Amino acid sequence: MASVEKHYPNLTWAQFAVCNDDATGAFEDMARRLFSLEFLGGGIIPHSDHNNPGVEVLPILELAHSDGVKPRKISFQAKYFEGKVSYSKIKESMNQAIKYYGDELELIYLFCNKTLTTTTKGYKDTKELLEKAGIELYPISNTEVLDLVSKYKDIANYFFLPRRRPDDVQFNQIHAGIIVNTGDDKDCTFCPIRANEQIVDPRLLQSLVQEKIQACKEFILEMQLDKLRLELDKIFTYNLTGIEGVETLLFYRRIADLHDGKEIDISADELTEQYKGELLWLEQYYKNPVPVGAYTYASHCIESQIIVLDKMFASQLWDAVVTLCKEIMDDTSLEIADTVKQYYGLALFNLQKYSMATDLFRGLYQKSRKENILLYSVFAEIKSINLVWRDGHYEYRDRLVELMGLLDSLKDNKQYKSNKKLVAMLYLETAYNLGVNEKKYLENVVDRYQGFSEEVKKDSVVKYLYALCLELNGSIEVAESIYAELDWAEDANIACRYLICKLSRNEYAEAVELYGKINQSVINAKLKSLYLTALFYEDKHRFEETLKEFLVYVQNDFEEVIDIAFGIHEKRYLQEYIVPLIRKYLDIELENLALMQKMELLSILSQAEEIELILTVIKSITEISTLNRFIIKEIYSATFAVSNREFVNHDKALVKSNKLEAAEKIADIFLESAVSRREFLQIKYLCAGAKEKRFSMLKYAKELFEITNEEGLARNIIAMLFERNETDFSVYAPYIGVLSNSQKPDYCMAVASAMLRLGKSQEADLYAYKALYYLNNTEDYEIYKSYIGYYNQNLNRYHEEGKLKRVKGNSVVILEENSPEDGKKPQIITLCLDSESEFSDLSNTSLGIRHIPAGSSLYLKIQGSGMNQILKVDDVNYRIIDIYSRNDYAAKFIFEKINAHPEKFEGAVLVLAAEKPEELVEKIKSITDRTKQTEALLDFYHFKENETGLPIDSFIEGDYDRYIDALTMLLHSKDQAFYTGFPIYEDEENQKYIPTLSTLVLLSSMNILDVLSEIKNRLLLPMSYMDFFAERYRKAKEMCYVSPGKLVNINNQLTLIENDFSYVEIWERIIDFCGECTKIEISDEERIGFSIGDYINGEQFVAIARLHLIHLDSFILAQKEQATLLCDDLFFRKLATYGKIRNINFVSLLRHYVDKDFVVPIVMELSKTNYLYIPLMARTDEEAVELKKNILDGKLKKKFYSKMLMAYNLAWEKAVQEIFGEDVNLEETE
Repeated sequence: MASVEKHYPNLTWAQFAVCNDDATGAFEDMARRLFSLEFLGGGIIPHSDHNNPGVEVLPILELAHSDGVKPRKISFQAKYFEGKVSYSKIKESMNQAIKYYGDELELIYLFCNKTLTTTTKGYKDTKELLEKAGIELYPISNTEVLDLVSKYKDIANYFFLPRRRPDDVQFNQIHAGIIVNTGDDKDCTFCPIRANEQIVDPRLLQSLVQEKIQACKEFILEMQLDKLRLELDKIFTYNLTGIEGVETLLFYRRIADLHDGKEIDISADELTEQYKGELLWLEQYYKNPVPVGAYTYASHCIESQIIVLDKMFASQLWDAVVTLCKEIMDDTSLEIADTVKQYYGLALFNLQKYSMATDLFRGLYQKSRKENILLYSVFAEIKSINLVWRDGHYEYRDRLVELMGLLDSLKDNKQYKSNKKLVAMLYLETAYNLGVNEKKYLENVVDRYQGFSEEVKKDSVVKYLYALCLELNGSIEVAESIYAELDWAEDANIACRYLICKLSRNEYAEAVELYGKINQSVINAKLKSLYLTALFYEDKHRFEETLKEFLVYVQNDFEEVIDIAFGIHEKRYLQEYIVPLIRKYLDIELENLALMQKMELLSILSQAEEIELILTVIKSITEISTLNRFIIKEIYSATFAVSNREFVNHDKALVKSNKLEAAEKIADIFLESAVSRREFLQIKYLCAGAKEKRFSMLKYAKELFEITNEEGLARNIIAMLFERNETDFSVYAPYIGVLSNSQKPDYCMAVASAMLRLGKSQEADLYAYKALYYLNNTEDYEIYKSYIGYYNQNLNRYHEEGKLKRVKGNSVVILEENSPEDGKKPQIITLCLDSESEFSDLSNTSLGIRHIPAGSSLYLKIQGSGMNQILKVDDVNYRIIDIYSRNDYAAKFIFEKINAHPEKFEGAVLVLAAEKPEELVEKIKSITDRTKQTEALLDFYHFKENETGLPIDSFIEGDYDRYIDALTMLLHSKDQAFYTGFPIYEDEENQKYIPTLSTLVLLSSMNILDVLSEIKNRLLLPMSYMDFFAERYRKAKEMCYVSPGKLVNINNQLTLIENDFSYVEIWERIIDFCGECTKIEISDEERIGFSIGDYINGEQFVAIARLHLIHLDSFILAQKEQATLLCDDLFFRKLATYGKIRNINFVSLLRHYVDKDFVVPIVMELSKTNYLYIPLMARTDEEAVELKKNILDGKLKKKFYSKMLMAYNLAWEKAVQEIFGEDVNLEETE
């Protein structure tokens, strides 16, 4: 990096992202300025049109070269990436540039915030594409961009410093009222007409006087007193003696003189008594202007009313004007109604009620179409928009720009010229507001300011606003020098900005000294907060004591506490000193706070990561869209920090924090308001992940992808789809499409996994190979681990592939030097023949071998060759000694890595190594011995110290290929029990049933699925069952094919349990049976919204318990269809009962079969197992004895069935005695 001055901002891309809400747009804007300054001489900043295809600006001629070389037509492209570089997107832009400007462009500068690796295939392909079109590509990336930025301080300050803090600029105290010019234009010399008296026929003169009376009256009513004087001077050149109406003209002349500040003669004989009374009232009012009541006002003539209204306005009695106008508007004379409304609007403006003034002037202009009214309307609307702009209402941006253009078009208007200070303030305030996001408006300020008159430029408010614009534009030193010239020691606003400039330049010692020179009477909490900031960096030892001292004075003023908090820059201080005060006042003060104050509070709470308090404040805001983007970003950052922390540690805490719940609720509020959807979908995604809500994670990831189309997100979605065994290509398609051309190895592995799951093995192998190819011999053990996982998913295919006898495309050939020189070891070379055109990089050395692209002479020479064939390669004769398929060689490469660095494959492969066979056996015993783990699980399963038990699934750790093993162990192992609950004998007519995994596997393993035949037409299955059973069937077959069995530790002896081919048959029978049942699709929305009872979230429960989604789907379907859950796992039956879902086990159905010859054999077979409980049914005494013997065979069976038999015997004894009497003797049962 180039060396920079100490007060440069932190030039990092992380800082850039923090300081620019729209980082992509800001980067483009910054790149345009750098492009202009570096390559166009800075004279012009070319206009950027988002519709320009491929490049940001139209091709433009670069600066002339000093060496006489012809200037080229140049342009630039700006690419900002939040994640990794997408070379495909760069290539897409360059294709567009060639298509539309190929004949004009000679050079494209490519600005990028990430490092562009010019040796990658993606970049090289793009460069080659441009070279073919005769266009040079010049990359400027990452630190190179930052180096350029460091040359231009204003650019650095603008894009790398926070441009705004809530209410850090106090505009509400900066105000200039409208001045109404009712007199002469002071820029012109007024020369009244002087002439000898003229003698005119009295009749004509009479007509002229009447005409002029009406004209003069209109001038008064419209307050055009300059025109009034001209008319009066003209008419009085005539001899008006004896002319009727002259007294009215004299009255008007006295009004004009009074308005000009002249003494007036009321005693003139020509004036009527009425006019004398009016003039007397006016004269007295001018000497002592006060509010006038409506009754008094209405008792005078309309000319006097207007003059008094004008005087009242000029005397700044604006509240009185508003009050009076409200009272008289509906009853006033139509002749003055518009003028009254005009003054009403002007008074509203000067009282800073801009929105009301805008509405009034707009309506008035629609009626009168007068230019003055249009000007006032523009003034008011500009102020109105600028006022709400600070609350984040940027939707008025286009209207504000339009209004400024309209204001410029009215610059010749007299009222415009009379309000030059106001115009200057409006322009500067607007430039500041627009400049927060668009730098060009700030850059135009300097020229505009120089065009102001000297009087305007010297105005302190104008200078202050000018300095604000300079400061925001990055010209901090110049802004600071202007603040220094103003009366900062006596003005808190100016002092604040002055101190902020010092802090921005890291001049903390000077800021501390400056604070000491401010008049104590003007120091407020905001200044104290800035002083605290300076102390924090300059004298940290004094910081904490000063903070406590300040808080003593402000602790009873909630607003000042908030101001002080802005001077605290460490979370611990906020949490220790500020948050307790906020908690103390929040319930009382919250509803009384204005929106701006709530935003300030949210900013502080966000820095303190007080998520629950943030939620409280947000709930009090009616319109979330009114929050400005800076506050939203801070809230997002705080919620992200909390939710991401919980997400990362989600497997370490079963109970989630209240902060996570609050973060999710905050996200819900923003999403419901359609504000910052992308950011808060990310929060929902993280919260769902932290809570193990996998369906919700997928949902939010998909919604995020629709907005961002990000490759990283596509990879995550594919991983989640793969995890849930999704097999529908259309579901994967959008995400595979985004990654299909990627050269990032992890993305290639994601596509490989998806293709494999979809049954597209060849495509899967290609993408798996791509992952290794694009590593280009870079060691990445995460990719290696992913590849071994892929390999294990594809064992069957690898097993089928045999050794190759001849070389073909996509094979690896190992060649040995045929006739080495005497005494030398033969040279070995390994070549990979890549048939795909995308593998054309001759320098690629992935897999540690040389790659030969298709179409090359060497490729054609080797292809078709066989073992031991002699070939010349690089002028050396070689003999082919081995031929591998590319896939086999890739697997061989990975296994060599495992052998070399087994520790780096932890979690993916368990490598056992020992010097002696006995040691290896002991290690295998150790890892295969699950005795303690199984015993602990069995304790829970058998209700030891709990009442709920465990599901069968608990014994398989999420590996459902072991489900039959677990069920078999519980069903048949000595002294165990298979809990299914008591049978329920109720009316089953017209009932619908949802068979569960336990029931289907149990019945299939006993080959008695036909028990359900009679109700098959009433069985409903979730569609997810079919994919689940198909996967189990596939893996069972595969395991039988590739492995002889399972190595287990039985009584400390390693035993190989051969694969049981019956497992394949069990799953096959289930698939065949289910194929004939009605199947219903369960959507993710249903899964996300499902709860078991009031407190158990369905998707969260199956994730935490490591259960397959088919369990959740069975519950959803049972509830949805009001069906009975057919279940032979007591745990799930208890859960269903809690969720008010009817449930039975399969033996509950046996009582409904009439044919005992069908039912009893099933019962007898069940009696030999650990099934609890079976119906006590037998056809003969012999069967009854055998049944009793079977159900009492085993510790747990005896425990549970003994109680059952005892109850049965008591019930039988009672029944017999009721029939035969109490004297009957009954044979005792053991």
